[in-house]
Amino acid sequence: MFHINLDNSKRSAFASCPRKYYFQYVRHLQPKKGAEPLLFGKVYHAFHEEYRKATKEGLSRDIKISKALIYGLSVWEKELACGYVIDAEDFRTFENCYSAFLKYFETFPEDIEPVEIEYYFSEPLITAGGYDVSYAGKIDCIGKLQKGEDIAIFDDKTTSYSLNAIKEQSGRSAQFLGYSWIASRKFSIPTNIAYVNCVYLKNLKAGLVIQHDRGVCIFSEYDYMEWHKAITNTAYRVIEAHKTNSFPMEFDSCFGKYGRCKFLDLCTMPCYSESYISENFIEREWLIYE
Repeated sequence: MFHINLDNSKRSAFASCPRKYYFQYVRHLQPKKGAEPLLFGKVYHAFHEEYRKATKEGLSRDIKISKALIYGLSVWEKELACGYVIDAEDFRTFENCYSAFLKYFETFPEDIEPVEIEYYFSEPLITAGGYDVSYAGKIDCIGKLQKGEDIAIFDDKTTSYSLNAIKEQSGRSAQFLGYSWIASRKFSIPTNIAYVNCVYLKNLKAGLVIQHDRGVCIFSEYDYMEWHKAITNTAYRVIEAHKTNSFPMEFDSCFGKYGRCKFLDLCTMPCYSESYISENFIEREWLIYE
């Protein structure tokens, strides 16, 4: 039995373009250049992860900030050691990431009361043709905004695009729907509430702009039903692609709101070589539970 953990990143990549899914999750390719958003997002998540762990331990604010800084720096150095080529002029530096983390508490001074942090799950979805597909993911935080509030899911998002867009999209986010579906069925205290904590960071003419906001989603049983239909359909398509080793291009996905696809140069080559791949990409398997 061949097992596939279909997390939201894999689901989204396959739904937008099977060839992109192939390069990223079958060949495990990551471009050496243009990794600044990835590094920034990982380190920003690491700050909050360590801070929330220290909150559960009942530590003081200063100690929590210190522990978050140390852990975030270790994640930054680990990512750089993978071989990414970083643009020295890019504004998504470690220092700016830390500044964004500190400014979060200026907007939301009250700590989230965490119950679970980095909650990993892998839930069986379908079995067909010698393939076993599970829906997998890692929820940033499950907890309460404050005492007396309902349990909710919290997810941290970084963007240079638009805070309002992130909040709007979260209400139809397959990721949040899936996380809420898992929590509503598998968690000891079920919830259908999800908060997105989003930070906007952009280097404008006036200087670096950092803004925080929070959106909330409340999902229904109908939402879960439709989400489950959609991901099951994608899972069957993923199985068929693996069985036939066929991952066709989806030309509508070559360009999007975030720019060109990072694998576009590979797709447009009549015949690409492994030497080109080794010069421009690193091979690094995506593991959702890391």
